[in-house]
Amino acid sequence: MLHRSRIAVLLAATTASPALAQSMPGNTSMTGWVELEYFSNGDTSEIVFAGDETLKLRPDALQGFGLDIGVLGTEAESFVTSAYYAALVMPLAGGELSVGVPRSALREIFQMPVFGGAQTVNAELGAVTDADFLTSVYLLSDAEQVGLRYDNTYGTTRVSAGYYVMEQEINVLQLAVEQGLSHAKLRFGLESVSGDGNSLTNLVVGGTASFGQFDMSAMLRHMSGSDIAAVSVLRLDGVYHVNDTLALTASYLTMSEDVPDFIGLSVAYDITKITYLQGGVLASDGETAFDLSVGLKF
Repeated sequence: MLHRSRIAVLLAATTASPALAQSMPGNTSMTGWVELEYFSNGDTSEIVFAGDETLKLRPDALQGFGLDIGVLGTEAESFVTSAYYAALVMPLAGGELSVGVPRSALREIFQMPVFGGAQTVNAELGAVTDADFLTSVYLLSDAEQVGLRYDNTYGTTRVSAGYYVMEQEINVLQLAVEQGLSHAKLRFGLESVSGDGNSLTNLVVGGTASFGQFDMSAMLRHMSGSDIAAVSVLRLDGVYHVNDTLALTASYLTMSEDVPDFIGLSVAYDITKITYLQGGVLASDGETAFDLSVGLKF
């Protein structure tokens, strides 16, 4: 559980992260964000705590060996999600092999904006709005997870592959590739989930492109399994950078099933290099919700 006391620790770590990185030997970095959000759908409203942090330790004396430690989660009155990561990292064939509890290879390559800026929606619908199932299952269940992940870069091509084992003998295999172009990136992903006599395949294609102050991204997923009907999901995002501190984001998601489309709009303003304000609106099937948040990023 990602309790409020742990969020407080994350906040303290965030504000102290530059000094922390300088005080540790070798290559050490901390990246991520921590956010406090107010979410309302018209009938109910709640305060949401959310955070995603990764500490990478790469001491020079260990010649590429190191440790990655991370936490991802949200907490509100109506729900709690949490995922903890810790992996031993070692050099292998020009890349890095992570062993223990590494993050998802698909989400390492397919990094999508938060839909409508709402951490609440991102936590509850992540299995649809993001690229993989693995992270959502880990966040929403108490199942333990172990595995390994390999990352490497070959010129303009980036590859991430992972094999994960969860409780109840669930096995997950992932492969994701990103091909860099002059002003764009193409992405391809495969996720295979099997266990208890059932199986599920998740195929993902997408990419990003930049046109001056405008960035756009697209993701198309096709999911099929032994006990579910085939489903396709299309997500489109556009970000307009008004200036160095203000950005507007529009998101659209549609599914092949009889499910209403989702539309999200958000605006983010950087108060300082590490603090920001964000507001968003989401609409689906005639219903509207909005969110306001303040956060730290680093």
